Amino acid sequence: MNIPQFLILAATALASLSVQAAGFSAIQLESDGSKLKVLRTDGRALSAPKFDNQDGFEKPAISADWRHVGWLALYPDQGASYSQPIELVVLGASNKIRRFAGHFGMVYQWCFSPRSDAVVYRYQFPHGSTPIGFEMRRLSDGKLIQRVKLEPVPPDDDEAAVIHAKAPAWTRCAQRGAAAK
Repeated sequence: MNIPQFLILAATALASLSVQAAGFSAIQLESDGSKLKVLRTDGRALSAPKFDNQDGFEKPAISADWRHVGWLALYPDQGASYSQPIELVVLGASNKIRRFAGHFGMVYQWCFSPRSDAVVYRYQFPHGSTPIGFEMRRLSDGKLIQRVKLEPVPPDDDEAAVIHAKAPAWTRCAQRGAAAK
């Protein structure tokens, strides 16, 4: 290999490393949930976008590989006197936004998959004994990977225990919810 080829390979490798290193370093949620600031590893800060009549944010988290940040988007006037989490929003390091909603109800818990290549989220209606759904969606294209729907848990039963016993293992992190970094 001659010197110019080596320099081209070295420059390509360095460029690849800098692209891989770009991502998110922190998230800052206002105490009232009205604003969410996202900090990038290069020091830039941005305000998380709001969609339609969205009025708040909830449960923000950064993926383990620092390449994605996500949150629940809260919307008013969804049949309750308070804003409700209608969708999960995920922002990638390349500024690609993906929005995910449940098959029914509200999105209450979510997490990044252990490899940070997918999200898992739990959804159900806010009140009463209702079905509970879980979905896993790939972040690269938003494609549904897995879905499961559990029957409503009787009011006298421990909902968390029933879900833990009946839901597949891939739903475990969404049973607990997202952990902010």
